[in-house]
Amino acid sequence: MPRWILLICLYPQFASALTIYQFKYYQRIGEQQVATEALFLQHDNGRGFMKTRYFDPITKSKMLLDMELEEEYISDGKGYTSQQAMYVHTKNPHIITGSNRAAIQLPVIYFTINKNTAELEPAALVKILDNGTKQIDSKAALSATFIDAKSLPKLIGPAFFADGDLFLEKQLKGGIRQLTPDELKTVIHLFIVADTLEEQIGTSCAFDAKRVLNTYTEVIRHMGTKMNVTMIAGTQYNKKNVVSSLKLLKPGKNDIVVFYYTGHGYRKNDDNRRYPYIDLRCKQHSDYLTETLNMEDIYRFIKRKGARMNLVLSDCCNSYVGKYNAVASAPPKKKTTPLQFDNDNISMLFLKAKISILATAADSTQRASGNPSFGGFFSYFLNTTLEASCSNTKTAYAKANSSPVWWNEVLTDTRTQTEKKAQFTYCDKPYIKENICIQSPCFMIE
Repeated sequence: MPRWILLICLYPQFASALTIYQFKYYQRIGEQQVATEALFLQHDNGRGFMKTRYFDPITKSKMLLDMELEEEYISDGKGYTSQQAMYVHTKNPHIITGSNRAAIQLPVIYFTINKNTAELEPAALVKILDNGTKQIDSKAALSATFIDAKSLPKLIGPAFFADGDLFLEKQLKGGIRQLTPDELKTVIHLFIVADTLEEQIGTSCAFDAKRVLNTYTEVIRHMGTKMNVTMIAGTQYNKKNVVSSLKLLKPGKNDIVVFYYTGHGYRKNDDNRRYPYIDLRCKQHSDYLTETLNMEDIYRFIKRKGARMNLVLSDCCNSYVGKYNAVASAPPKKKTTPLQFDNDNISMLFLKAKISILATAADSTQRASGNPSFGGFFSYFLNTTLEASCSNTKTAYAKANSSPVWWNEVLTDTRTQTEKKAQFTYCDKPYIKENICIQSPCFMIE
């Protein structure tokens, strides 16, 4: 068995998942402790909602609120994100039913590690004091019941959703959308170029390759179409193989081409283009200035092939030679349940799209970050966000219901989450504020 196949097969299967809880707690409104129920749903990429219902004693109204979620990482004091605890804030409350004069509070949920499962679970609500510090709200008496995704339909309906809610409709919808004869002919041409034998980041690249392969395998499984996979990794990793494989690419006019690179990237002093060069050396003593390709050149080459949809993606540094990928701890892991894909959402992203996208993990002069036992953070957030958008629990629907808008949402969310993770990553020692990484993925949609 080729070593690159062995490397990828050794890593665990990746599948994006959901964290769902039913909460019961008390919130103080005026002089009363008011019983409150909530439905908490969050995707791996951090996106989600919390629906709360309670009776407001001041306005005498039954309240039903919808709030967005935002994670807050906690530093472990050693320059890494704590794996033991985190906060999830609620924000941007929207009144579904009730009085606009009612008291609205924004709960903050404290998650802490369950030592038996090594997963984060909700432990308490916290109060934010005037000086900004957080304090456990013991009077809230939070109780949390974990909900399996298959049991979610039992909780939905008028208790937490208004009539016509798109999320509600997705959960209650019966049957599966059938593809047209032309859609069934669609082929995804997936190119994965991964520097899996590189001494410093090879294991991280193998995780990335596995994650990407799993994502698109799930997509075509639900689409019912075909996928051609070209994997250039291990001892096959070199510029010659990348160039020759791209020259052999002959997509149909309704096909989809996905080119994904994970490895080292860099900038040339005499090239001011925004996107990086990728290091395609199979031997370290080879000339990196010649054994390379620029991601913009790859994008233009693939786009000229005439496929309906092109995704050209890279998870690598975009800095000058001499800088190395930043290493950080993986995002904390919550207790989860598997998500389910929705054919209508997959169709919007892949079958209705006539689009070309170029995206990379870090903007000009920036470094990309990751973890050897986890993979690149850009790859993680891109794939979890994409899978969340393909699922029947997609939590946000743009008013402009079109493929470019949906893809812009996926990429913008990816950038936001990657930037946030970088704020808890140090590019250099000592671990001081000045050495915190700045990593902002960039992309263009045509």
